[in-house]
Amino acid sequence: EITKNLMGYNGFTAGSTEVSMPLIMANNSGFYTGFQVQNIGSAATTITIKYGTNIAGSFAPPDQTASLAPQESKTFIQQGTGWTQKYVGSATITTSGQDVVAIVNQVKQTGVAVGTAYNGFDPDKATSKVSAPLIMANNAGYYTGIQVMNVGSGPTTITVDYGPNVAGSYSPPNETSTLQPGDSYNSIQNSGAWTGNKYVGSLSVSASGGGEVVMIVNQIQPTASGDQFMTYDGFNY
Repeated sequence: EITKNLMGYNGFTAGSTEVSMPLIMANNSGFYTGFQVQNIGSAATTITIKYGTNIAGSFAPPDQTASLAPQESKTFIQQGTGWTQKYVGSATITTSGQDVVAIVNQVKQTGVAVGTAYNGFDPDKATSKVSAPLIMANNAGYYTGIQVMNVGSGPTTITVDYGPNVAGSYSPPNETSTLQPGDSYNSIQNSGAWTGNKYVGSLSVSASGGGEVVMIVNQIQPTASGDQFMTYDGFNY
């Protein structure tokens, strides 16, 4: 079977010795991820991948390691051997001293095939506040989902504050969650109180106690005949 997905990512102007990836998935209603790590340093380095708490099941992926020569890359796919259970979480890459960069592909190959990609984050550039200009629910079939990752060194409580609804009267309540270092919070605007309520607006996330967070936003229209799956990075400020 031939599937057609169009994905894109930004080029990197710098790397880091640690990379944060807010959303990693396996067997998540057909969705899974794969990420590619490149050593952009001048010497070989050993990378270690540590997965965050599974917020959708009991499966706890073990750490993974690999050695990369200068400019070498390696792909890790969260589907198949070793990934037969459901996982929704995050991942942190650390190195033995060289800078690396990473991208994450999110795909679904069953039914209507969809795909999107995002860049891994340098946690040193994270802040205690991150914003998302476009958040949707029941917007001509489109909705969004956010994944916020605690990239700081200690636990933090995040508050998700939704902006005014520019397309209806529904006013979403704030959300809060306490995250351990390396863990993520997921919120999808298509169930529960969102059911039947149209929303087009924005949100901001703040972390308590000087915590540091990063975020991605997925936008999808799952009933479309083609690939309508897109991602953008939250804006730290």
